[in-house]
Amino acid sequence: MKTRQSGLGLGVLLITGPFHSLEEADQGGVFLLAFALGWGLISLLSWLLPGRACWWPLIPGGILALIGGGLLWGEAGRQVLEWVGQLWPVALIAGGLYLILWRRR
Repeated sequence: MKTRQSGLGLGVLLITGPFHSLEEADQGGVFLLAFALGWGLISLLSWLLPGRACWWPLIPGGILALIGGGLLWGEAGRQVLEWVGQLWPVALIAGGLYLILWRRR
């Protein structure tokens, strides 16, 4: 998938070039947004091919974009990411229990 590699290359280019003087967390945010762009390009370019449209790359791209945006948002965004990092296992367990109970019906 060359488009995903394009996002990685753009991310490296941005943090070693125009954004090299940013704080480390902000550089991470810029890199993750560029990487998310590569995932988004997979979907965009797949829609240009007849019968090849795929939407699944928007899932990892969206997650990366949310994390990158959270890092760039500042201290409030980093706190939100920390809370999400601690609570996502609980959400997975709750979702799994819901699926188990729903399947029994």
